[in-house]
Amino acid sequence: MGISDIETLNLGVRALDRAKLASTEVETDGPVVLDRFGQRKLHPGVEIATTPSKLYDLLVASLDLRNRRLRKGCAPCLAS
Repeated sequence: MGISDIETLNLGVRALDRAKLASTEVETDGPVVLDRFGQRKLHPGVEIATTPSKLYDLLVASLDLRNRRLRKGCAPCLAS
């Protein structure tokens, strides 16, 4: 049983939401933080922001929305 287009879109949007939350934290704290030993390291939110954004791009690309036909007055049809 495969994943539906709506489920794929939902996963992509949730990934994008996580990326935006992490980006906000990085903007607030800065891209470099101190670890428990006082050493500078990359903010963990940098990776958290980047990975879901890439996942979103892949999921949306898998939907191939640019090649879907539009019905008059409707959003792109997500049903195959």
